[in-house]
Amino acid sequence: MADDLTRDAVRDSPDPSVAEHVRRYLATDGASGYLEGGSPNLILTHRGRSTGRLHRTGLFFGEDNDRYILVASGSAITHTHPQWYLNLIAQPLVEVQILAERFTAVARTAEGTERQRLWDLMTEMAPVYHTYAARSRRTIPVVVLERVRAAQLARDNRRLDREPPMSSVIPPRLQDRERSKGTAHR
Repeated sequence: MADDLTRDAVRDSPDPSVAEHVRRYLATDGASGYLEGGSPNLILTHRGRSTGRLHRTGLFFGEDNDRYILVASGSAITHTHPQWYLNLIAQPLVEVQILAERFTAVARTAEGTERQRLWDLMTEMAPVYHTYAARSRRTIPVVVLERVRAAQLARDNRRLDREPPMSSVIPPRLQDRERSKGTAHR
């Protein structure tokens, strides 16, 4: 996937401070920027739902077993979901960088008791999310990133610029859940 990303122009966040954070993080493999704002940060590269262009942003994250957890709060208290989150709904295959490590992941929105448990995990790490939730009219999504095994990508020759068949990248236990919601990828 990294080769695919180098062929495409990647657009950093339109927020100048976030774009500067991303550039600094990438230039130093996270030595500068990993603990931005007192919390661990990753770099998320995702495909735009309308333009098809690659976008990159820096986000706080938490860990839950072998999964990475994001909170789609936006950079300020907003009543709309951040663009990166809307893009993940449309195209859940993403690239993640944590420090110097880069890998492909599939994103999904946590729901029900899982969302509450992960929300509690993230608000313990960053209590400011409570303030965001209290001031927003929306329920702030919690996103789960699960690694995609390199062998799966190589076998199926998948790239970030193509929508993967659900069976090739989404773990089997999640496929039934996606089908039951009517959001399975074709």
